[in-house]
Amino acid sequence: MNRFFNVVIIVFLSSLIIHSQPDVKSTIEYYDIYGSNINDLKLEIQKKGSKEGSKRYDAYTTWRVGWEFETISSNNKCTLKNVIVITEIKIVMPKWVNYSSAKKEVRQIWDKYYKALLDHENGHKEIGLKAADEIEKEIKKIKPKSSCDELERDINRNGDYVIAKYNSVEKEYDRKTNHGLNTGVILK
Repeated sequence: MNRFFNVVIIVFLSSLIIHSQPDVKSTIEYYDIYGSNINDLKLEIQKKGSKEGSKRYDAYTTWRVGWEFETISSNNKCTLKNVIVITEIKIVMPKWVNYSSAKKEVRQIWDKYYKALLDHENGHKEIGLKAADEIEKEIKKIKPKSSCDELERDINRNGDYVIAKYNSVEKEYDRKTNHGLNTGVILK
């Protein structure tokens, strides 16, 4: 899964207290599918599902984590004053438009599949939230530096390291769950 991040730097002279506030925006988008039986639904998902590269997926989650920070320079030291970690999460899911007109048995199969699919995508969401949390903790641990340029480099290096780490966690999650197939994400 592709992951990316933004870095914004704000230098502001003020108190030495480190403040932080989480900034999380999470959305779910839907693509419409129609069908009266499982085969119809499978074909609709194969045709309309989220595309990543050359592959189509039943659903897809992306997360983006960035950070903003303020520093203060005093007595030949540069100190972190404030950090805000910004997290954007988007989940794309199928929406069975004519669900209510289908047979009960088909709806029951769909409900089981959909719950497993949403649970799997929420697993990806949690990975993004953990990455954001760890970035904030790692940035707050950084000791004052002799220059703000040096502090900025350390902050960004730590953030980049955490992003790379959680990109690997994402890949392992999909490998371990076989993109959810091992946890019930199968429409049959």
